[in-house]
Amino acid sequence: MKRAKQQNGVKSINPVVDIYNSVSLEWAFPVAGEDRDFLKGDLELTIAQGGEIFVPISEERTEEALTGEVVYKDSESIISRCWAWRDSARVQVTEDTTNLVFYMENH
Repeated sequence: MKRAKQQNGVKSINPVVDIYNSVSLEWAFPVAGEDRDFLKGDLELTIAQGGEIFVPISEERTEEALTGEVVYKDSESIISRCWAWRDSARVQVTEDTTNLVFYMENH
Protein backbone atom coordinates (compact mmCIF):
# COMPACT_ATOMS: atom_id res chain seq x y z
CA MET A 1 0.00 0.00 0.00
CA LYS A 2 2.80 2.40 0.89
CA ARG A 3 4.53 1.89 -2.47
CA ALA A 4 1.27 2.30 -4.37
CA LYS A 5 0.36 5.50 -2.48
CA GLN A 6 3.80 6.93 -3.27
CA GLN A 7 3.25 6.20 -6.97
CA ASN A 8 6.19 3.75 -6.93
CA GLY A 9 4.13 0.91 -8.34
CA VAL A 10 4.02 -2.67 -7.25
CA LYS A 11 6.18 -5.04 -9.24
CA SER A 12 5.06 -8.40 -10.48
CA ILE A 13 6.31 -11.26 -8.31
CA ASN A 14 4.58 -14.37 -9.64
CA PRO A 15 0.99 -15.06 -10.74
CA VAL A 16 -0.34 -16.22 -7.36
CA VAL A 17 1.25 -13.39 -5.38
CA ASP A 18 0.17 -10.87 -8.00
CA ILE A 19 -3.45 -11.99 -7.60
CA TYR A 20 -3.59 -11.65 -3.83
CA ASN A 21 -1.58 -8.42 -3.91
CA SER A 22 -4.13 -6.99 -6.34
CA VAL A 23 -6.92 -7.84 -3.89
CA SER A 24 -4.97 -6.13 -1.09
CA LEU A 25 -4.50 -3.02 -3.22
CA GLU A 26 -8.07 -2.90 -4.52
CA TRP A 27 -9.73 -3.26 -1.12
CA ALA A 28 -6.95 -1.80 1.10
CA PHE A 29 -6.81 -4.74 3.45
CA PRO A 30 -4.07 -7.33 3.78
CA VAL A 31 -4.20 -10.70 2.11
CA ALA A 32 -1.30 -13.01 2.88
CA GLY A 33 -0.23 -16.19 1.20
CA GLU A 34 2.31 -18.57 2.66
CA ASP A 35 3.97 -21.72 1.38
CA ARG A 36 2.35 -24.37 3.59
CA ASP A 37 5.26 -26.75 3.12
CA PHE A 38 7.52 -24.40 5.11
CA LEU A 39 5.14 -23.74 8.01
CA LYS A 40 6.05 -25.56 11.22
CA GLY A 41 3.08 -26.63 13.31
CA ASP A 42 -0.04 -24.50 13.57
CA LEU A 43 -0.50 -20.97 12.25
CA GLU A 44 -1.37 -18.66 15.16
CA LEU A 45 -2.55 -15.05 15.39
CA THR A 46 -1.04 -13.68 18.61
CA ILE A 47 0.64 -10.78 20.39
CA ALA A 48 4.44 -10.54 20.19
CA GLN A 49 6.41 -10.57 23.41
CA GLY A 50 8.92 -8.24 21.74
CA GLY A 51 12.33 -9.03 20.35
CA GLU A 52 11.34 -12.08 18.32
CA ILE A 53 13.44 -12.27 15.16
CA PHE A 54 11.70 -11.78 11.83
CA VAL A 55 13.25 -12.07 8.35
CA PRO A 56 11.17 -10.05 5.89
CA ILE A 57 10.89 -10.83 2.19
CA SER A 58 13.43 -8.95 0.04
CA GLU A 59 15.29 -7.46 2.99
CA GLU A 60 18.90 -8.11 3.85
CA ARG A 61 18.57 -7.46 7.56
CA THR A 62 16.46 -9.08 10.24
CA GLU A 63 13.90 -7.17 12.28
CA GLU A 64 12.59 -7.60 15.81
CA ALA A 65 8.91 -7.68 16.64
CA LEU A 66 7.66 -4.91 18.90
CA THR A 67 6.19 -5.68 22.31
CA GLY A 68 2.42 -5.98 21.92
CA GLU A 69 2.50 -6.12 18.12
CA VAL A 70 -0.09 -8.36 16.44
CA VAL A 71 1.72 -11.11 14.53
CA TYR A 72 1.14 -14.42 12.85
CA LYS A 73 3.56 -17.16 13.85
CA ASP A 74 4.14 -20.85 13.68
CA SER A 75 6.11 -23.00 16.11
CA GLU A 76 9.43 -21.79 14.63
CA SER A 77 9.10 -18.02 14.19
CA ILE A 78 6.99 -15.04 13.26
CA ILE A 79 5.79 -15.36 9.69
CA SER A 80 3.93 -12.07 9.35
CA ARG A 81 4.15 -8.69 11.10
CA CYS A 82 1.84 -5.68 11.04
CA TRP A 83 -1.05 -8.10 10.94
CA ALA A 84 -0.64 -9.61 7.45
CA TRP A 85 1.14 -6.72 5.72
CA ARG A 86 4.74 -7.84 6.22
CA ASP A 87 5.61 -11.44 5.26
CA SER A 88 8.54 -13.68 6.18
CA ALA A 89 11.05 -14.87 3.61
CA ARG A 90 10.99 -18.33 5.22
CA VAL A 91 7.44 -19.09 4.04
CA GLN A 92 7.17 -16.88 0.95
CA VAL A 93 5.19 -18.06 -2.06
CA THR A 94 7.40 -18.77 -5.06
CA GLU A 95 6.98 -20.23 -8.54
CA ASP A 96 7.69 -23.66 -6.97
CA THR A 97 4.99 -23.41 -4.28
CA THR A 98 2.31 -26.09 -4.58
CA ASN A 99 0.63 -25.95 -1.13
CA LEU A 100 -0.73 -22.59 -0.06
CA VAL A 101 -2.46 -21.11 2.94
CA PHE A 102 -4.16 -17.72 2.63
CA TYR A 103 -5.45 -15.39 5.33
CA MET A 104 -6.91 -11.91 5.17
CA GLU A 105 -8.16 -9.22 7.49
CA ASN A 106 -10.72 -6.50 7.33
CA HIS A 107 -10.84 -4.55 10.58
